[in-house]
Amino acid sequence: MHPGYSRPHAAALCWMALMAAVAASLPSVAVAEDRLLKEAVEFTGVVTFVGHKLPGLVIGAVRNGERAVAGFGKRFSGANAAAPDGKTIFRIGSVTKAFAGAVLASEAVGAGSL
Repeated sequence: MHPGYSRPHAAALCWMALMAAVAASLPSVAVAEDRLLKEAVEFTGVVTFVGHKLPGLVIGAVRNGERAVAGFGKRFSGANAAAPDGKTIFRIGSVTKAFAGAVLASEAVGAGSL
């Protein structure tokens, strides 16, 4: 594990990535009227994007049936690359297995099962 990461921090990032993937797969709906939800997603996205120097990030959340999705950075390298959005599909291959495994392990440890 990277020396700057803690297990809870890594699990939180994995959980956010998994939730962003789920939110991005949902059918497109109107912009969330829940301003707190929208601001929380945008704030978390900015902090994560800048703090981890990511090339591109899509993050989303669902609350009370409303969803908010925000994109940061670029979809691909290049001068004219557009910012990602809720419909962007990133090529991450089998990494999702590691995300899911880390989240499930973290939840099991937190629940005292392991």
